[in-house]
Amino acid sequence: MCKLVGLDGPFVQIGDLPDYDYCGYEVAISILLYSRKPGRYDKNYTQYDTIRHFRSTYSNYLQASPHANFQTLSMGDFNGNYSRLVPDECESLFFKRFMEGLKKRMGQDWRPNIDLSISLIVKLLQKAELEMENTDTPQDAHLWTVSTNNVTISYVVSLRGPEGLCWIYMG
Repeated sequence: MCKLVGLDGPFVQIGDLPDYDYCGYEVAISILLYSRKPGRYDKNYTQYDTIRHFRSTYSNYLQASPHANFQTLSMGDFNGNYSRLVPDECESLFFKRFMEGLKKRMGQDWRPNIDLSISLIVKLLQKAELEMENTDTPQDAHLWTVSTNNVTISYVVSLRGPEGLCWIYMG
């Protein structure tokens, strides 16, 4: 249509494309191939939250490479804070849109920690009490006492994960 009015058109090609992968195509292909491996929760593919770490691994490697340190541009502000700009294929517009589309298509499998019910905690404490009464050594009784205290405190204070369990091993 532009030729009708004597224009070349809005698409301008400024020379040849570089020899290297400047948009992150190789990393994108590697991520796609890695996603096809069986995962922990699904035997058909690996979850998005697992494969997205491949991008940060590559970026960390690239930022520490001689290539990134050879061509460095820094910006500083009045407070003395510097931002370092390096050539990173994973920061290209193509790669950003690729990761967004991948996340939308794959979705995220969110598995929150499920709390213990009160009836289960009561049964656990009753079982531990029986074990304390039937132990032969004071060390076993002490271990059961510490364990029940740990379960009770962790439940009441609402600690999540292994925070409460590490108390047992500290002496």
